[in-house]
Amino acid sequence: MCIRDRFMRYCAGVVVWVSILFLLLAIGFLGYLCYQKAKAAQTNSTEVNTASDTVQTSTEDNNTDDERTRKALEITAYILWGLDVFCILALCCLYHRIQLAIAVMKSAALFIIDVPTSLAVPPILSFFLFMYYAWWIATHVFIFTLGTNEKLDGWPIGKIKWTEEIRYMNYFHCFGFLWNNALFMALSQFVLASSCAIWYFSDKEQGAHKPVSKSFWRAFRYLSLIHISEPTRQAEISYAVFCLKKKKKT
Repeated sequence: MCIRDRFMRYCAGVVVWVSILFLLLAIGFLGYLCYQKAKAAQTNSTEVNTASDTVQTSTEDNNTDDERTRKALEITAYILWGLDVFCILALCCLYHRIQLAIAVMKSAALFIIDVPTSLAVPPILSFFLFMYYAWWIATHVFIFTLGTNEKLDGWPIGKIKWTEEIRYMNYFHCFGFLWNNALFMALSQFVLASSCAIWYFSDKEQGAHKPVSKSFWRAFRYLSLIHISEPTRQAEISYAVFCLKKKKKT
């Protein structure tokens, strides 16, 4: 294994744990700042009360506002510290799952090194997805305006009255948007999972031959297999994770 592969593998765990530690320290430090602000507000309020005994009414109003601010800052500090403690407890409970996720990330690093074209799959599909969004918006505006214009009494604008056919056409168009959006997501997951499977079962010496292109071909050839139901997508992702874990052990 070359130096680059070792760096990609071992850097994953370091990045995850450093990120978690930084998040915990940031939450605790933010709570400390709020607590110090509350203490400073209390000290200032005491000094003002001592120095201004002549203006009693205005002093009482200012004291009330300062006291509310101090309590809000103090409560915020306790909430942040409590959140920090909760995160630490959750971290202890999910330690093994985090370690498993790190192991998958290490194997995924090897997959990305061997198949760098897999990084182009999300941007390409996102581009076509945004093109579909633009087309859908244009056609939806056209369908929306197919009805009959009616004037509203006392209003400078009117309304569009739809027939039953146009109404159901609009419903079908909105449903098609959700369906096709989920189909694009399933297509991306299928291509990546298939590429990972081809990479896993390929010869170690020769390597995988165009796994992304083959996965796109499989997707369009066996399009009926890319169903947008959740169990199918979970099966694809679980199989890819299984391949990554087996690859790490070997």
